[in-house]
Amino acid sequence: MKKIMITIIAFILMIHAYGQVTHADSTKRAYNNVITLDATGLLRQFFSFSTGVYYYYSPYLIGYKRIFKSNALRINLGGSYTSNSGVRDDTIHGKTLRYNYDIGIGYEHYCYLSKRWNLYFGADAIFNYSYNEYGADRTTTSSYKQTSHAYGYGVAPLVGIQFKITPHLSVSTETQYNFTMTYDVSENTNTPSSIYDTKSKSTGFSTQFIPPTSLIFRINI
Repeated sequence: MKKIMITIIAFILMIHAYGQVTHADSTKRAYNNVITLDATGLLRQFFSFSTGVYYYYSPYLIGYKRIFKSNALRINLGGSYTSNSGVRDDTIHGKTLRYNYDIGIGYEHYCYLSKRWNLYFGADAIFNYSYNEYGADRTTTSSYKQTSHAYGYGVAPLVGIQFKITPHLSVSTETQYNFTMTYDVSENTNTPSSIYDTKSKSTGFSTQFIPPTSLIFRINI
């Protein structure tokens, strides 16, 4: 955690030094559409952040904001997909499939600290879905499959800070706390012995803290 924060602070200071020589936009044009890209995954390819402690990163990869004076409407999207398959003894097949997606739609309000620094806060309505499947042959004539579907929806208050590099480009980081209602459905199916099939459902409530460890590039258009 310490290494990540030090890296982010150093990066922002480097950007700040560059920003001191950036010329102001003489056209005074307002750029009210913003595309956001989470660069955390890219940075992790170049820096080792292994601290022995696991914590959650932002689930979003790309987003869009529409700014209205000191406010903005926002939508963020994220997800992943993994599929693997294999064969044992040339006849026994196995397959694993996983995918998930996250959606956040909300509002943020800006407090302009200086010419280049902004503080913002707001909240998202959030929805997430994940699917996991594992199937394999027991023999050449029998097989089984395990699947699980997980749904969640809730609300996530947030606060962030933004640094403007140029009128078109800025970086930010934010933290949020998710409150989520969850629904899970799990199934086990057996072929041809369907009498052993099972299905279970569960509901619950979860909370999740997302620390300000993501570096988000904001492109004004």
